[in-house]
Amino acid sequence: MELLASGRGADVFALDVGRVLRRYRDGRSALREAETLRTVVAVGFPAPAVHATDGPDIVMDRVDGPTLGAALLDGTMPVDEAGATLARLHRALYAIEVDGGTLVHLDLHPLNVILAPAGPVAIDWTDARPGSTSR
Repeated sequence: MELLASGRGADVFALDVGRVLRRYRDGRSALREAETLRTVVAVGFPAPAVHATDGPDIVMDRVDGPTLGAALLDGTMPVDEAGATLARLHRALYAIEVDGGTLVHLDLHPLNVILAPAGPVAIDWTDARPGSTSR
């Protein structure tokens, strides 16, 4: 398998043209992250769809494109547009209700947003969880 990316706790490998395997290096279960992804995708939030989970592995849609961070650094996206993109994603995420509160990503920054042809997609949902119940 071709290694596409490595983060603090997981590696992402190409499975085929349309799917990737995200694997936690410490062996923890990927089920919570997969359930979060299923929840957000079901309400239309831009995130990769999950195909399967098994232990530390999640098979999900492959999302191609530069990260928002890369677009900022190479000058293809102006800072104000990047900020507006992140703000839109945060507002849309805040509107998702889970467990009587809102959903928070806790790691939504320019390197965790891929600028796919259809629009920005949030990745790396490892730390996501229910947040404040106040709106």
